[in-house]
Amino acid sequence: MTFYKKPKDPNAPKREDAMEHPSCNIGKRTFQTLEDFKVSHRIPVARQIAIALDNELDSQKPFNYPAPDISQIPFVEGEYFSESVKIYQYIADHWKHGIGIDLLLLCRLDFNIPDKTQVMLGLRELIHNEQVVEAISKKPWDPPNYAFIKLTDDAKLREKKNNKYKNITKESGPL
Repeated sequence: MTFYKKPKDPNAPKREDAMEHPSCNIGKRTFQTLEDFKVSHRIPVARQIAIALDNELDSQKPFNYPAPDISQIPFVEGEYFSESVKIYQYIADHWKHGIGIDLLLLCRLDFNIPDKTQVMLGLRELIHNEQVVEAISKKPWDPPNYAFIKLTDDAKLREKKNNKYKNITKESGPL
């Protein structure tokens, strides 16, 4: 007995017509969390991301990822030194040309600082010590006034320290 296989209609809608397959970059620790959830709940990572995205689009202000306001927290030099070292090392190892503050906050688990406020306080310490600079992106694909952080140029930092030393010796006179 032979079965008749109905020929496929070339004009029929396909699954590819209904779905897109974007790619994205996420922090390794975040991805590991999604992988763990996949194992325990049997929901593929791509579906988890799609569900999270749908929930975000349903929110009142989609994709509003504000940095915590730390202006009310007094600055005490050295208080967030350990956080600033972790942030500096992460930027130096992975983002030599700079990283957006939002992306830095998204990747905070990769350098073991779970709290966004602590990341911002460590970042403030780095800015105060002139280890990093905050700049506004001029790339056409970034939103207006998109702030990013980049390492201070070592040559400029050395020159600034040398000039500071020269000013001290000139003002104080010969030793």
